[in-house]
Amino acid sequence: MSFLQWYMATVMPVAALADIAIMIGGVAYVAVKLRKRRMKRFSSDESGVAAVEAAIVMPVVLVMFCGAMVLAQAMNQKTTVAYVAEACAMAGARVLAQGGNQTQIQAAAQSVFDGNSGLWIFGAQPSLQSVTLNGNNVVVTVASTSAPIFPLPGFGTLAATATATD
Repeated sequence: MSFLQWYMATVMPVAALADIAIMIGGVAYVAVKLRKRRMKRFSSDESGVAAVEAAIVMPVVLVMFCGAMVLAQAMNQKTTVAYVAEACAMAGARVLAQGGNQTQIQAAAQSVFDGNSGLWIFGAQPSLQSVTLNGNNVVVTVASTSAPIFPLPGFGTLAATATATD
């Protein structure tokens, strides 16, 4: 047997098997490398992060905004009720100082109350509860109720009452 025959019979099939193994291993290596590259690209991809963050944060921000609006509405209503009660009491005191009686004081307070109807916002339902004389003082009580702009759980109607003395 010559060297060439021996080489073709023994070494060549082994070399061919080694080449096939290298090819398969190379393909496997390339596949693993591609998989690692794709995972790295996927883990560093931030294209949807802002949308996910917005979806998590937005409900909290909306609830805080609605709460702030309801609080502002309640504060506005309370301030308006106090202002109107004070204005009615001052009008009644002016009539009392001019020698008016209970009916005239009531009419003056009602006139001021009706004149301030433009101050009521957010569907408030104001009412002039009472106008009384306490010695030389006029005591006026004004109340108002309204539904919140954004109905939140635990909040019913908003109510405010103020009493002013002049």
